[in-house]
This record gives sequence, C-alpha cells and structure tokens, in this order.
Amino acid sequence: MGYWLDRRHWGQGLATDALQTLVRWGFEVRGLHRVEATVMAGNLASRRVLEKAGFQWEGRRRSAALSSGRWRDEWLFGRLSDDRPRARRARGPTGKGAHRRGRSPRQAR
Repeated sequence: MGYWLDRRHWGQGLATDALQTLVRWGFEVRGLHRVEATVMAGNLASRRVLEKAGFQWEGRRRSAALSSGRWRDEWLFGRLSDDRPRARRARGPTGKGAHRRGRSPRQAR
C-alpha cells in the first residue's frame, strides 16, 4: 500500500485511518503475523502515519530506493499482530536536519 494525499487533505488523519483499516484487515481476516513498511529517510509525515498505526522503527536500509536519479536511504518499520497503535507519537528525532541526511531516528537524538 502506498499513500499520497493532496496537500488540502493533510493533517486530517485520512492516511492513518486507511492504513489502520488495511493492517487490521490483514491481521484479522488474512491472518498475517507481521507487516513491514518502508519510508524514504526524512519523510516525517509518512513516519508519523506509520507510528500512529502502531508501526515501530526497526532500521535504515542504505541506498535502497532510486528516486529522481539518486539512490536514497529508507527507514524500515514493522508491526506485529499483537502490537497496538500508540496514542501519541513515538519517541524520535526533534531536528529535521538529521532526517534530511538520512540518519535514523535514534541517531538524531
């Protein structure tokens, strides 16, 4: 699943709701045990969507995605069937500069 929203619809929880619904379906109907997701390093909005849907940061995939003719890092997130969505944003970086350089959330502290 991928999600892209027109800027007019940002901040309304639409991507989070859609992701939570799809993940719940995967666990409850399809019997999945684990779901993985990747986000381009530095994409804080997508990272927040995943965290609100209960995904946890697991690592960085170096030069994993070709975007605009350049190899870029991705962050890897995972969620297990017994994980629960978090009520608040998970701990992570506070400075945007660290994300732009492709550092992991833990390195940016």
